[in-house]
Amino acid sequence: MDIQLQLLIYILDIFSNFLRRYIEKNVIGFNEMISAGGTMKELSKLSPYELGESGRAEAVRYLILYLSKGTANERRLAASAINKLSEIHQEECSKAIPFLIENLSDSHPQVRQYTLKALAKLPLSEVDYRVVEEISA
Repeated sequence: MDIQLQLLIYILDIFSNFLRRYIEKNVIGFNEMISAGGTMKELSKLSPYELGESGRAEAVRYLILYLSKGTANERRLAASAINKLSEIHQEECSKAIPFLIENLSDSHPQVRQYTLKALAKLPLSEVDYRVVEEISA
C-alpha cells in the first residue's frame, strides 16, 4: 500500500471515531437511556406514565408527542405527567403549554380535567390565560 492510501485510511478512521462519539453524545436516544424496570429503555419508548415517573426534563418532548398524537388515555396521562414534572422542570414543561391548551377542547372530559390541572401549575402568559378562560367557559 502506498503512503497516500494509508494516510487516507488513517484519516477516515479518525473521522469515523469522531462521528460515532458525536452521535452518541448528541443524537436523541443514545444519552437518554434510563433504567426502567431493571432494563434500559430509551425515553422515546416509555409510556406517558413512565415518562412522568422518570423525573427527566428530556421527557417533556415525548410527552408533547403524546399530547398531540396519542389516544385519549395517553393524552390524559401525558397531561398528568407534565403536571408532575412541572414541580421540578417548570421551564421545560412550559414548552407544552400550546399543546395543553389545544387539549382543552378534547371531547374526553378526563383529558380536559388533567390538562387544566397541568396548566394551573405552569406560568401562563396573559394571552394564554385568556385563551384558557375562553375555552373553559
